[in-house]
Amino acid sequence: MSDSMILLGAIAIGVERWTELWMNLLKMWFPSLKTSDEIQRIILRGSALTFGILSGLVICGVNHIDIISGVLPSSNISNRWILTGILIGLGASPAHEVIKYIEEKKNQAKSQNASS
Repeated sequence: MSDSMILLGAIAIGVERWTELWMNLLKMWFPSLKTSDEIQRIILRGSALTFGILSGLVICGVNHIDIISGVLPSSNISNRWILTGILIGLGASPAHEVIKYIEEKKNQAKSQNASS
Protein backbone atom coordinates (compact mmCIF):
# COMPACT_ATOMS: atom_id res chain seq x y z
CA MET A 1 0.00 0.00 0.00
CA SER A 2 2.89 2.39 0.55
CA ASP A 3 3.78 2.30 -3.15
CA SER A 4 0.27 3.46 -4.04
CA MET A 5 0.55 6.30 -1.53
CA ILE A 6 3.81 7.42 -3.11
CA LEU A 7 2.14 7.27 -6.52
CA LEU A 8 -0.80 9.31 -5.24
CA GLY A 9 1.48 12.01 -3.83
CA ALA A 10 3.71 12.13 -6.89
CA ILE A 11 0.83 12.46 -9.33
CA ALA A 12 -0.89 15.06 -7.13
CA ILE A 13 2.29 17.16 -7.06
CA GLY A 14 2.62 16.81 -10.82
CA VAL A 15 -0.98 17.88 -11.41
CA GLU A 16 -0.50 20.82 -9.05
CA ARG A 17 2.58 22.00 -10.98
CA TRP A 18 0.77 21.46 -14.31
CA THR A 19 -2.16 23.55 -13.06
CA GLU A 20 0.17 26.33 -11.87
CA LEU A 21 1.80 26.41 -15.30
CA TRP A 22 -1.53 26.76 -17.08
CA MET A 23 -2.82 29.36 -14.67
CA ASN A 24 0.33 31.44 -15.20
CA LEU A 25 -0.13 31.14 -18.95
CA LEU A 26 -3.76 32.15 -18.55
CA LYS A 27 -2.68 35.26 -16.64
CA MET A 28 -0.16 36.04 -19.37
CA TRP A 29 -2.72 35.63 -22.17
CA PHE A 30 -5.39 37.60 -20.31
CA PRO A 31 -3.61 40.40 -18.40
CA SER A 32 -6.90 41.64 -16.94
CA LEU A 33 -6.86 38.58 -14.64
CA LYS A 34 -3.85 40.01 -12.79
CA THR A 35 -5.90 42.72 -11.16
CA SER A 36 -6.80 42.55 -7.50
CA ASP A 37 -10.53 42.39 -8.21
CA GLU A 38 -12.01 39.79 -5.86
CA ILE A 39 -14.40 38.36 -8.46
CA GLN A 40 -11.58 37.79 -10.94
CA ARG A 41 -9.48 36.08 -8.27
CA ILE A 42 -12.41 33.79 -7.46
CA ILE A 43 -12.85 33.00 -11.15
CA LEU A 44 -9.13 32.27 -11.48
CA ARG A 45 -9.15 30.04 -8.40
CA GLY A 46 -12.23 28.20 -9.65
CA SER A 47 -10.58 27.74 -13.02
CA ALA A 48 -7.48 26.32 -11.35
CA LEU A 49 -9.52 23.85 -9.29
CA THR A 50 -11.56 22.81 -12.32
CA PHE A 51 -8.46 22.38 -14.47
CA GLY A 52 -6.71 20.38 -11.74
CA ILE A 53 -9.66 18.08 -11.12
CA LEU A 54 -10.19 17.49 -14.84
CA SER A 55 -6.47 16.72 -15.20
CA GLY A 56 -6.66 14.25 -12.31
CA LEU A 57 -9.75 12.57 -13.78
CA VAL A 58 -8.11 12.23 -17.20
CA ILE A 59 -4.90 10.81 -15.73
CA CYS A 60 -6.78 8.29 -13.58
CA GLY A 61 -9.28 7.39 -16.29
CA VAL A 62 -6.71 6.82 -19.03
CA ASN A 63 -4.25 4.95 -16.80
CA HIS A 64 -6.88 3.09 -14.73
CA ILE A 65 -5.45 4.42 -11.48
CA ASP A 66 -7.59 3.43 -8.52
CA ILE A 67 -5.93 4.04 -5.18
CA ILE A 68 -9.22 4.14 -3.29
CA SER A 69 -9.68 0.35 -3.69
CA GLY A 70 -6.42 -0.16 -1.79
CA VAL A 71 -7.67 2.06 1.00
CA LEU A 72 -11.30 0.94 1.10
CA PRO A 73 -11.24 -2.59 -0.34
CA SER A 74 -14.63 -3.60 1.04
CA SER A 75 -16.56 -0.45 0.10
CA ASN A 76 -19.44 -0.57 -2.34
CA ILE A 77 -18.25 2.50 -4.24
CA SER A 78 -18.19 1.97 -7.98
CA ASN A 79 -15.87 3.94 -10.25
CA ARG A 80 -13.34 4.56 -7.50
CA TRP A 81 -10.98 6.00 -10.08
CA ILE A 82 -13.21 9.09 -10.09
CA LEU A 83 -12.56 9.66 -6.37
CA THR A 84 -8.86 9.08 -6.96
CA GLY A 85 -8.89 11.58 -9.84
CA ILE A 86 -10.63 14.23 -7.76
CA LEU A 87 -8.22 13.68 -4.87
CA ILE A 88 -5.24 13.96 -7.20
CA GLY A 89 -6.74 16.99 -8.95
CA LEU A 90 -7.11 18.91 -5.71
CA GLY A 91 -3.35 18.97 -5.38
CA ALA A 92 -0.63 17.84 -3.03
CA SER A 93 -2.02 19.16 0.25
CA PRO A 94 -5.30 17.17 0.28
CA ALA A 95 -3.45 14.11 -1.03
CA HIS A 96 -0.91 14.46 1.78
CA GLU A 97 -3.70 14.67 4.38
CA VAL A 98 -5.27 11.47 3.04
CA ILE A 99 -1.90 9.70 3.08
CA LYS A 100 -1.33 10.83 6.67
CA TYR A 101 -4.81 9.60 7.68
CA ILE A 102 -4.22 6.21 6.03
CA GLU A 103 -0.86 5.81 7.73
CA GLU A 104 -2.43 6.61 11.13
CA LYS A 105 -5.18 4.03 10.56
CA LYS A 106 -2.62 1.47 9.46
CA ASN A 107 -0.53 2.06 12.60
CA GLN A 108 -3.64 1.82 14.81
CA ALA A 109 -4.58 -1.50 13.20
CA LYS A 110 -1.05 -2.83 13.75
CA SER A 111 -1.06 -1.83 17.40
CA GLN A 112 -4.50 -3.39 17.94
CA ASN A 113 -3.39 -6.63 16.30
CA ALA A 114 -0.22 -6.69 18.37
CA SER A 115 -2.12 -6.22 21.64
CA SER A 116 -4.70 -8.92 20.78
